[in-house]
Amino acid sequence: MTRGAEPPTPPEPGTPPPESQPPEQPAPDTPEPAGDRPEPPDQPSPIGLRDALIKSREKIILVVFTVVPLGLAGGASQWLLARFTDQPWQSVWLLLPLTAIAWLLWRGAVQHQKDFQISRRMLTFLAVFILFFSIVAEARFLDFSRPLTGVSGEVVPRNTMGLNWIGDWRYGLIEQGPRARDLVVVTIPPVGPGRPTADLRGDVARLIYLASANRVRGIAFDIVMAEGELADHLICQAAADASLPAGVFIGYTFRRVDGDLFREPLSPILEECLSADSNQGHLVGHQDRDGAVRYIPLSLLGVARHRALSLKVARALGGDDGSEITPPPDLLQFAVHPDSVRVLRMEDLTAERLSTLDDHFLLVGAFTPKDSVTTPFGRVPGLLVHASAIQSLRTGRFLTHSPWWLSLGVVGTACYVLLLLALSPASTLKLVAGGGLLTAGIGALSVATFRLSLIWVDILYPAAAIWLLLVLLVPLRRKLQNAAP
Repeated sequence: MTRGAEPPTPPEPGTPPPESQPPEQPAPDTPEPAGDRPEPPDQPSPIGLRDALIKSREKIILVVFTVVPLGLAGGASQWLLARFTDQPWQSVWLLLPLTAIAWLLWRGAVQHQKDFQISRRMLTFLAVFILFFSIVAEARFLDFSRPLTGVSGEVVPRNTMGLNWIGDWRYGLIEQGPRARDLVVVTIPPVGPGRPTADLRGDVARLIYLASANRVRGIAFDIVMAEGELADHLICQAAADASLPAGVFIGYTFRRVDGDLFREPLSPILEECLSADSNQGHLVGHQDRDGAVRYIPLSLLGVARHRALSLKVARALGGDDGSEITPPPDLLQFAVHPDSVRVLRMEDLTAERLSTLDDHFLLVGAFTPKDSVTTPFGRVPGLLVHASAIQSLRTGRFLTHSPWWLSLGVVGTACYVLLLLALSPASTLKLVAGGGLLTAGIGALSVATFRLSLIWVDILYPAAAIWLLLVLLVPLRRKLQNAAP
């Protein structure tokens, strides 16, 4: 208390206490001049879908004008491959110019790109990059070459670097149906010591007569009959007398002379009585670089008359349900297990056994070690390979590769998604994880389509595109981000 100040007077009894007064507010400060007042930070206004589309319109137009030419170029490259190539390695004449163009575009992007964003140069490079890998996938470039097996004068060497066997796990996913109802394989003793060619030809004529007498539907011979024999007259007479609804068929092969392929004709007598257009078919298969036979060429030399024996038999029999068959355009990758066809020996064809073959088709040939080939189902006689091909065509159970537009779409989608991930603020580790997820997603898509429809979407080529693009994008992104102010 200050000296000399009077104490406050106490309130009288019964007097209400005075109302509390609000604390005195300080006088407002003098407003600052407008020039000295700091501007409030800009608040982002919400952007609607329409505004976002308008804002990114240029990028959308860039992508559209990249995708459309890419689709047209993919169709044109497919036309060129189908018209001018018959071996995977020949696609190199398309791939070499694309490689040079892609390299020049990438160098331009590295030198002139100021920041990591979608630009015309980057999109053009990506389009060429995608087209390159779609052509590689469509041509199945890693197969490189498919020599023919079963051709006289041609020895197919086994290449230990052939990687085709890596994809054979797919055959384990195929659900095998019941055994063939009306196709029977009949083995006949081959020519050898004590069994001359004339005896074999006599057995062929005898089988035709037996088939006709027991109302068999038709008969085909996986036997090369190039040299003439007197018994050939018996074969012609038996074929003329036989009443077989599906007919009599006989196989032939080819000969390689100075690199050119020539049809190996039958004996002159058989050529005269069995039409090459309707009663003959080739016995040739394609052998991959690992030594296995997975494909049957349905026609050779680009001539319709050089059709596979399996195709002619399947067309004569029709589909397993009686419908008309729909073969693939060129190569048949058979998927029916050879064990699904019943096998009988000629010496076991008793009258009682023959009576059970009414309305069946007989495929006749010899089981010899020389004629056996390696397949995804193991090593089997070539006769059973043709039986598997016939049943694959009749049941529609053959492997097909994805069409070119699907390969282009898978590779393109994966690469565009990876580019968008690289444009995001995601770390390099997350970008690598995104590449792994894209690869796993393509693998899952491939397995699903294969299980549902036996259509195989290649995993290897899109995966190679993803990881190569990742190797290119990560250093470029790091370099541009470090150079940014």
